[in-house]
Amino acid sequence: MSASSPYLYSSILFAVPKGKAYTALQKLFLPFKMQIWIVMAVLLLCALIATTFLSETKLKFLAGECNSTPFLNTISVLFGGVVTVLPKRNFARTILIIWIFGCIVLRSAFEGSLFEYIQKPRNLPSARTFPELIARNYTLYMSTAIYQLLNTSTYYKRVQIHNFGSDERYELLKNSNFNGAVLTTDVGISYYNLRHFKTTGVVSSTKDRIYLLPFCIFFRKHSCLTKPITRLINQYTNNGLLQHWTSQYFEKKFVNVKAYDFEEHQPQRLTMKQLIGGFIIGSVLLTAALVVFLLEIMSKKCEFLNKLLRP
Repeated sequence: MSASSPYLYSSILFAVPKGKAYTALQKLFLPFKMQIWIVMAVLLLCALIATTFLSETKLKFLAGECNSTPFLNTISVLFGGVVTVLPKRNFARTILIIWIFGCIVLRSAFEGSLFEYIQKPRNLPSARTFPELIARNYTLYMSTAIYQLLNTSTYYKRVQIHNFGSDERYELLKNSNFNGAVLTTDVGISYYNLRHFKTTGVVSSTKDRIYLLPFCIFFRKHSCLTKPITRLINQYTNNGLLQHWTSQYFEKKFVNVKAYDFEEHQPQRLTMKQLIGGFIIGSVLLTAALVVFLLEIMSKKCEFLNKLLRP
């Protein structure tokens, strides 16, 4: 058989299931990246060390006189509280102003982003590369034709031949508990997402390409139609007509997408389920406060607790 010039190139890659949904408690940490949380923790740790191990003279110079609870005041300012006793020295006042200004910026940015993260469904990142699929022990689903085309001898134990329909293979990936990836083309993923992104959602894929598949028209060997059809394909390609026609069902932006890339931004009322993370943190803090309160009461009768709580 003889083939014409390729009129379209398609990448063979894996369509992957979406990651598991973030819990309500995990969403509270999404507004900031890990680096910002680490910097905040280091600053609080430095404040704790300074207020614990500095001498009384140096602590008064740093935090001001008549400030019996400097670390507690640091936490209070972080959460928007007030300082009842202001320092008198200029250096201590400068430190306080810098900390208040920094906390206002962080708190405003956090509260502004938190509403969006709490309200919308978010998922953990899905596998983006082929090594991640292997590391997560995914089953690799592929059709018989693609299985014969690729050399899968290395991972043959993970490969499973499927007979899914055109849309059925993508519907399986909507389940975050589906432990597998389907080998398909970027054209198929783009066309599915183009049709379903407003209704049932989109499907994501890996970034790395397994194989580059050219689309050609095949004729009988020595056919008289091969060269004329090839000239027409080259002419349409140079004029941009083929790219225009294929753009009706194939757009790159619909291949590597996330479920919330095409969501409409409409305000909605918050539910109890969305706020459960805040209730959990509040309950933990109230429980800790209750434990400390009970220990203070018990310290009046226990000499060991009295020395521990009031050194």
